[in-house]
Amino acid sequence: MVGLLAILVLFLIDKERVKRRESLANVRRQIRANLKDEVSTTLNNINVLSEIAKIKADKNLVQAKEFIDQISEKSRYMDEVLEDTLWSIDPSNDSMKKFILRIRELTEALKSLHEVDIDLIVDNKVQSMELDMKLRYELLFFYKEAMSFIIQNINCDQLFVNINKTRSKLYIEILSECGTADDNFATEFENAVSKRVNALPATLDVLSDSKTFSTVLYVNVG
Repeated sequence: MVGLLAILVLFLIDKERVKRRESLANVRRQIRANLKDEVSTTLNNINVLSEIAKIKADKNLVQAKEFIDQISEKSRYMDEVLEDTLWSIDPSNDSMKKFILRIRELTEALKSLHEVDIDLIVDNKVQSMELDMKLRYELLFFYKEAMSFIIQNINCDQLFVNINKTRSKLYIEILSECGTADDNFATEFENAVSKRVNALPATLDVLSDSKTFSTVLYVNVG
């Protein structure tokens, strides 16, 4: 009887391991599909811009340079997407410590690129969490896309970011003490990050007026 029980336990453990492996394989396939779409779209855009730049080169060098600058920007963006995707699916980056380190590296890169001060605070409770591959991938890209959109569309030299955990939710709060006169800005921001929010078990709150802008992503983490 004891032997049969041990065999049953081992069978259930193996079944669970197979289930986890299949789940990870599905996530990797989805991430690869997303990357393929991203690369294809960007390369098509670069090809179109290249053809336009060739045409403009003989007639308007200023406009030709503008298109070349766009090509350079899209190429840089594609390099970053590839690097971030490869980082996300690397099993050696499973720990929350590695994820927070990556967030800090992205923050420093944004500060340097856009000459903006970003005050990033990560609560100690977050350090002990565990994120699966899909959460890690989507959160990384949400943070990058949200921060880039805010920096590029709000004229402010300082942002505040708070990453914390309360009960069963991880939350990322981004605050700017500079507002926007655009009444549709909150909707535009939501549209810009909707792909990442919809891919997560998460909700997004956004508040925008002429004095401040703030957004909080609440992620269910069990």
